[in-house]
Amino acid sequence: MLVGFIFLVVIASVVINVADTALHWGILPWHTVTAQVDSGDKIITKVYDPDRAMAQYSWFKQKHEDILATEKNIGITKNQVDQFKADNGNMSGWDSETKQTYRQMNTVYTGQQEYYSQLISDYNSAASDITKNIYLKGLPAKVDRMLWT
Repeated sequence: MLVGFIFLVVIASVVINVADTALHWGILPWHTVTAQVDSGDKIITKVYDPDRAMAQYSWFKQKHEDILATEKNIGITKNQVDQFKADNGNMSGWDSETKQTYRQMNTVYTGQQEYYSQLISDYNSAASDITKNIYLKGLPAKVDRMLWT
């Protein structure tokens, strides 16, 4: 009787170990997927947070408006530089004050173009970022540079 009881305990122990191993290996992939989904969910929750969404959209909207305003300013400044050159004739006949005024106008024009390039670079960089481009909502996914001749 004691031998039968020991035999029963050994068999039960083996069955429990086999069942535990089978369940462990059967459930392990499920735990891994769940952990990965949970990790992804946490990232998505952070990305889709309403405050973050508004801040990101506002950033894109403001940057786009800055780009459009700077395009207009560059066009106006270019027209002013062209008009100044037309009003003052050949550059070789300019006095030092006229040359200085022209250099200042040209510096403003160049500065506006550099600022414009930086705005576009910032916008396009953020728009190509997969964690930020979901906030474009009605704004262009990429802004092309205007070229002035």
